[in-house]
Amino acid sequence: MGTLDNEFVKFGRTVAEVMKHYGSAPDMELSANIGFILLDKEERKGLDAFTRGERFVAAVQGMSREVNNGGWDQFFRNSSGALAFDLVPALEAMGSKENLSMAQRALGRFGRPASLGEDDRWSHLESVRGDDDDNPWEDLDDEFYENPEDLEAMTLRYIASRFAEFPS
Repeated sequence: MGTLDNEFVKFGRTVAEVMKHYGSAPDMELSANIGFILLDKEERKGLDAFTRGERFVAAVQGMSREVNNGGWDQFFRNSSGALAFDLVPALEAMGSKENLSMAQRALGRFGRPASLGEDDRWSHLESVRGDDDDNPWEDLDDEFYENPEDLEAMTLRYIASRFAEFPS
């Protein structure tokens, strides 16, 4: 079973197909469908093949998914962390206020690893967490869970306004 063969890919296998349903289908479902399209492209071609818009959407979706499931540490640790430095400009471009503020503070605590490659990112995370394995993002995790910003709606508006950046 491929990445695009699942229950969440019901509006199309390209961003253009999915966006035909914008305004008539639930934002959360459209966003999930687009997320799987981008995941499929990443698996087949790598992040270097992404347009700026695709990177921004993947960064925001990755942050939302990972922080919801395990906090900012999980965002930086998992593959979504490879897009960590795309997150702030992505949220700015989407018009976020609350998530943007949290991302700026989270990245400030994360600092600058040698690269965003997995090994460098993981080593850097260990140095940020320290010997006692404290979670330097715990307060931001809590703030994220209480945040009312609608990231799915922001993401879809962003895609609709920059449609040329989504050739997949």
